[in-house]
Amino acid sequence: MKPLLKTFFIMIVLVFTQVNLSAQTKTLANSFVILNNKLPEKTAFYTKSIEAADMEQYRLRDKRVHLEFENGFEVELYSAKELFVKGEILNINNYPVTHGTGKLPVFGILPNGHLTAKVFSEMKK
Repeated sequence: MKPLLKTFFIMIVLVFTQVNLSAQTKTLANSFVILNNKLPEKTAFYTKSIEAADMEQYRLRDKRVHLEFENGFEVELYSAKELFVKGEILNINNYPVTHGTGKLPVFGILPNGHLTAKVFSEMKK
C-alpha cells in the first residue's frame, strides 16, 4: 500500500473510531420518555441529565426498558430496534436481548445533574 494511501486509511479509521466512541458515552437524544413525573417543571433538567449520562448500557435490543428514579419519575428507554427503524444510526447487535436475572439499579439525579445508581446484589447464605 502506498504511504499516502495508508496514511489516509489510518486517518479515516481513527475518525470513525472517535465518532463511535463518543456516541457510546452518552444516551442517544430522543431515545427515551419520562413517565409519571411528579415534578413536571424539572422535565428539561432531567432530560438533559439523562442524555449526558451513559444509559445505553441498559437499553435492550428488542424490548423497552423501564428505569426507576428516586426523583419521582420513571424512564422508558426505547429498544435499539425501534431506534434503528426510526433512522438512528446504531448497531442493534451491540445491545443485549436481556439483562439476565439481576435487578436493575434505582437511579437518582443530583442537583448538579449527575446520575447516581443504587445497585442490588443477591447474597448467598
